[in-house]
Amino acid sequence: MPRSKPEARPPAVELVTSSQVSRAGAADTIIEDLRGLIATGAISKGSRLPTERDLATVYKVSPSTVRESMRALAVMGLVEVRHGSGSYVVEDTTNLVTSSLATALQMEGVSVAEIISMLSLINERAVVLAIDRATVDDVQALTDANARVVGGENPREILDGVVAFLTSLAASAHEPLLMVFARFLVQLLDRIEVDLFPPETAFWQNLTGQVGDERAEIIAAISAKDAAAAVSAVQRYHQQAVLRMETNADSFGARLSDERFAAVITALIASR
Repeated sequence: MPRSKPEARPPAVELVTSSQVSRAGAADTIIEDLRGLIATGAISKGSRLPTERDLATVYKVSPSTVRESMRALAVMGLVEVRHGSGSYVVEDTTNLVTSSLATALQMEGVSVAEIISMLSLINERAVVLAIDRATVDDVQALTDANARVVGGENPREILDGVVAFLTSLAASAHEPLLMVFARFLVQLLDRIEVDLFPPETAFWQNLTGQVGDERAEIIAAISAKDAAAAVSAVQRYHQQAVLRMETNADSFGARLSDERFAAVITALIASR
């Protein structure tokens, strides 16, 4: 069987910089310069960066200094190093948000109840925007996600449906900033609830079934362009989430700074 040809690497971006790099703090200067170029779109997402040798020539520093800078950018989640291919600007910024926000919430000791409350506010705003912006495809995505929740045959399938439903709800607003925060909170709550609640399928079927009417009402309200009904359904959906937490005082008052959630946060960040 003939061997397939290796995938051709895309050309590296041409980098021109006016940054003055001194020996003292050279790596930090390169990090900030490249971070700024990436953040502003001067270097687009998915682009292949010049080689370490070429970057060293551009910045007039040693390759080891460039290597130090690239490692820092990779840790920040801005750059992905592909062995044998080079360094690329990340295309999906989810990891940037996940790592930074999860760490911040953990350090601030944010409670599970506060996370639910914030997601409720975000989703209330999402449905208001969705009344005017949601497309037929958005409504279909919500409908399909709801069907996944109802038809899930094990906890993971059910929870994947819940994640898809809430993510699709945020997406229907067509508001990038709202989507960033909603997606992060949904993924975080998914991890937390798996840790807090039993792994039995019957438990999750019952739990998600308690808000089945609200999910259906959200879809119907967006389709009918009824903002008041949509907001009401979202509020009731999240009130149920608060009630199920309140039945377990330890869960409701739990904070991300608690040692029990250390592995949860680590796994969330590592999974991105």
